[in-house]
Amino acid sequence: MTLCSNRFFDHIDDFVRYRQRIYELSPQTIKSNLVDLNLFKGFIESRKEKSINGKALIGFQYYLKMERGNCGSSINRK
Repeated sequence: MTLCSNRFFDHIDDFVRYRQRIYELSPQTIKSNLVDLNLFKGFIESRKEKSINGKALIGFQYYLKMERGNCGSSINRK
């Protein structure tokens, strides 16, 4: 499946509201989610990816591990 990256990031606010209403998450958890989503957005934009697909997600995981030194649990959360 492939999704236009612009369309994906246009729905961040909707996603946050959904997470707040359905999961009753704390403000700190929501803040962490937004930090992670913005990190992913920056990654996609820096590589000028027009779409989000499996290749882009795997690239993001490699970026988190190799360039940021994140451990497995941090990568899974993101």
